[in-house]
Amino acid sequence: MLELLRRSFFYSSLFSASFLIALSGYSQTIVSPALPVTDLCSGGIAQTLTDITIDETTISDFSTTGGPTVTFVLIPPANFQFVPGTGTVTISGSDLALNATPPVTTSSDITITFDITNTLTLDYFTISGLQVTAITSSSSGNISRSAGISGGTFLMTGQGANGASSSYGFLSSLNSPSISTQPTNQTVCLSSSATFNVDAGVTSNPTYQWRKNGIGIVGANSSNFTIPSVVIGDADVYDVIVSSTNAGCNTPIFSATVTLTIDTPATITLQPTASQTLCTGSTLNLGVTATGTGLTYQWKKNGIDIGGATANTFTIASVATGDAANYTVQVTSSGVCVPSNELSSIAVVNINTPATITLQPTASQTLCTGSTLNLGVTATGTGLTYQWKKNGIDIGGATANTFTIASVATT
Repeated sequence: MLELLRRSFFYSSLFSASFLIALSGYSQTIVSPALPVTDLCSGGIAQTLTDITIDETTISDFSTTGGPTVTFVLIPPANFQFVPGTGTVTISGSDLALNATPPVTTSSDITITFDITNTLTLDYFTISGLQVTAITSSSSGNISRSAGISGGTFLMTGQGANGASSSYGFLSSLNSPSISTQPTNQTVCLSSSATFNVDAGVTSNPTYQWRKNGIGIVGANSSNFTIPSVVIGDADVYDVIVSSTNAGCNTPIFSATVTLTIDTPATITLQPTASQTLCTGSTLNLGVTATGTGLTYQWKKNGIDIGGATANTFTIASVATGDAANYTVQVTSSGVCVPSNELSSIAVVNINTPATITLQPTASQTLCTGSTLNLGVTATGTGLTYQWKKNGIDIGGATANTFTIASVATT
């Protein structure tokens, strides 16, 4: 009698958390179902249900009329599966005992075999550790008792003999985080707005975190992210993390990384070397550094385009005298907002050539004393100087390409 009073008080205190199946006169069988699981992630990790307890409130709620051994089967709702091998059963009281056949859990049901002794004691049994997964999203339903009980009629007062019941736990599945439409690269004008968008598809209760170069942007927590007026510093790479507010279905996924390009005009930041003097056969290297959107280059010699010279550098591997000239480069921006071009400063290239005599002095002259001697030489080369000699000795002041003695003498 004391046990009856104790158990009655205990289970009446749990009445608000228990699910009453049906009433049959005074006595009834109470099922304490698994707590509702409303965040199962479709195709995701299994969740363990809270305990399911089936309890007698009077000593005759559990009985059998067709034999001492019966089976009790629970099945998941459509589009859900139990995890095979999970679930254990414990019994309190002497009216029930687990049969030698252990509980068997498959994806479609859990089967428990009992031996019923009809000792008329208060009993209950608990299913613990039963795991479940969702096959599809947007599904829901109750874990139910199968109507097909074999080996005897398992009477559960208030539910009927072998009757199906839908009171053992409620399940609901959600869509895991996903992205159906990725953000795309953006090219915008300076001071204009830029917007990135992402579509989380069928994600249940999605959350968003936009990032710039891998760092979260404060307040950027919607499916789109807008910069109202871009500045140069906004040019960078961006992505978004999509997750969910659902505790059991919130594994984050990362979008594609996209680039924000800001359309800027062509601006030369480093000019070509202003002047170079080279020897014939040496290498000429010219270069320019510039910023801007979609830059192209065209080198010029004395204002005329040089064929094929369309990089930011220009090289002549072995210069000749004809390469001495004024060089420039035209830098052009192909941006949609501010197409522009800028011409570099002039790079003067001088080519040194060796001294070469092209017309020698007259080989031999015979003069009368008092007449005039005229000698001359024609030569090519860079920075030519001259020094006339007499019998191999420098003649003072004779440093032009011509040499004259106004009145020759014998000595």
